[in-house]
Amino acid sequence: MEREIKFRGKTLQDEWIYGYIFKAQCGAYYIVDTNNDGDDGIDVRMRLVVKETAGQYTGLKDKKGTKIFEGD
Repeated sequence: MEREIKFRGKTLQDEWIYGYIFKAQCGAYYIVDTNNDGDDGIDVRMRLVVKETAGQYTGLKDKKGTKIFEGD
């Protein structure tokens, strides 16, 4: 079974977003959020997240089926 590689982080507007992580040279963390909403079928957004909230999906779920991320 292949592990799903996914990250999450909380934006400065206190909103959780999910996707791929990108660390800028200045040390800021961004989540690249990919959705299928755009005109060409893909809408990609890169959002700044609070560094301490960034975490990777562990591949596990709790008893309610909710994905568990590092730091939970």
